[in-house]
Amino acid sequence: MKELKIDYERQRLFAGFDGNFCKVNPRILKNGNKALLVYTMLNLKGSDVFNDSYIAKSEDGGVTFSEPKKLTLYQTEQDGIRKVNVPTCMFFHKRTNKFISLGSILYYSDDTGPVRVNGHTKSTPTYQILDFDKADYIDKPKTITLLDQTLCIPFGQPIEYDNGDVLLSFYGGVNGDDKTTVITALYSFDGENLSLIKAGKGLKNDNYQRGYSEPSVAKLNDKYYLTIRTDEMGLFSMSNDGFNFTEPTPWIWDNGEILENYNTQQRWLRFKDGLYLAYTRRGANNDHIFRHRAPIFMARFDEDNLCLIKSTEVILVPELGARLGNFNITDVSKTESWLTTAEWMQTNAPKWWDYTFCEKFGSDNSIWIAKVKVINE
Repeated sequence: MKELKIDYERQRLFAGFDGNFCKVNPRILKNGNKALLVYTMLNLKGSDVFNDSYIAKSEDGGVTFSEPKKLTLYQTEQDGIRKVNVPTCMFFHKRTNKFISLGSILYYSDDTGPVRVNGHTKSTPTYQILDFDKADYIDKPKTITLLDQTLCIPFGQPIEYDNGDVLLSFYGGVNGDDKTTVITALYSFDGENLSLIKAGKGLKNDNYQRGYSEPSVAKLNDKYYLTIRTDEMGLFSMSNDGFNFTEPTPWIWDNGEILENYNTQQRWLRFKDGLYLAYTRRGANNDHIFRHRAPIFMARFDEDNLCLIKSTEVILVPELGARLGNFNITDVSKTESWLTTAEWMQTNAPKWWDYTFCEKFGSDNSIWIAKVKVINE
């Protein structure tokens, strides 16, 4: 395992909100000096009640961003049902020079929560293309084709191969099962259309309360690594081909202790010569945070011993009273990776909408960008 020296800096922007809706799930797309930042508005009184998405534009490589504008074609209403196309992952496709947004259409009959079927959120997997020169417009959504269309939520971190094919990961319920499954699938992209080439073998385990969800995949030295969310703990799996993964096991430290992450995603910072895992966990004087979803940590993945190295742990984004657990990663280069998150202004029950609790610690619904670089190249 090659030694990596890491440096990072933080940027905090777009502070403030109206007390009813807050910015969540920010993502950055980057191609040289061109960068787009997209986030979604959340109704504080509901549970995962998403509304319009907004976009900001940068022409100096993400140093500064324009004032956000509302994206068109993200929300429609028909027969009393509100349909919102919620982005779940975005990436820049190098082969075709296109910015791609993957997401799911969610359905709402009221503002308490999304429509559910068999215990799962009803959704339709979609993709759209963003035009940097039309930074307030996005193409109409197209449906992502899957072998099993019930595996409905694209999630994680796409891998683009040299020929332009893209490995994606998904999760969802299958055939009415109340446990969710994760799976990877390979697609071609011609600049307009994603076409399914091959789907892998799904991972599922009934021993976890809601199953496996929110997978993120990484590749290093011809091995594929998958990190998975469950209600109980974060899990790790590996593969030789990107399609058939080992039975997931709990994330552990190099001293054998279990990483105290649970019911929250984890993601990869993917560098040419090594991987870091970004995560949240218990045990950081953070019991007042919903599901301990702040601060956001980062630690080096030991690919030889398949664990995290405790001595490398650092706080990427500090805890200021708001949860940060829904964060995203941008692969800037082989030696640079950005983590983007927002101060999600909901707190613990029963008054989860009481944003003043978050404000007491210093949160104001700001968006954070943590820019991580390998400096020993």
